[in-house]
Amino acid sequence: MTVAPCTCGEPHPHRVASRRSASGTIVELWSDGPITGALGIGLRGVPISRPKTTRAGERNLRAGWLFLGEVELFEDGELRGLYAACRWAAERDGLPATVRTRLADLAKPSLRPTWHVLHVDRDGRPTCRFWVLPRLGWPDLAIWHERGRYDLMRRMKAVRLPGAGVVSDSTYEPTGFSWGSLREAIAHLIETNAMKGERNQ
Repeated sequence: MTVAPCTCGEPHPHRVASRRSASGTIVELWSDGPITGALGIGLRGVPISRPKTTRAGERNLRAGWLFLGEVELFEDGELRGLYAACRWAAERDGLPATVRTRLADLAKPSLRPTWHVLHVDRDGRPTCRFWVLPRLGWPDLAIWHERGRYDLMRRMKAVRLPGAGVVSDSTYEPTGFSWGSLREAIAHLIETNAMKGERNQ
């Protein structure tokens, strides 16, 4: 071990600070960088890192202090993500704002299209395809891609009449939203979904 001793002069690992999570759990930072619970017992989702170099020890401590600076706002089930964000920030500029930005980025919903191809050209490249959006966030919506445009479509349910069964299958009708790139379409979907969540709070 080549980790530098604590500034207090004590050469052996020891507790240097303590906080409580939003759940009331004791969280302790040790002089060589590890984060633990009370009595040195590990916290679920937070690895006990034992650095082997001075540089790694310094990075561990930066992450540890960042963690203690935020932990009172987080429930126990969120500590894994918080610690990962603190490690990420410690390897960069070591600033609390970087931790918060990282957490915000990780919390953003992501959308990855699964295309259903309807038509292709003679070279096999799709010329018409659609992507049914996740039901929980965007029920009965789909993105229709044709002629370079990405159109937001709404699914119209099948028509059923008593005694006649299904008169027409489900179809999709335009909503009026259209974009020139998939990136723009996804950004709009994520933004409007977030706004919907804020209104429901």
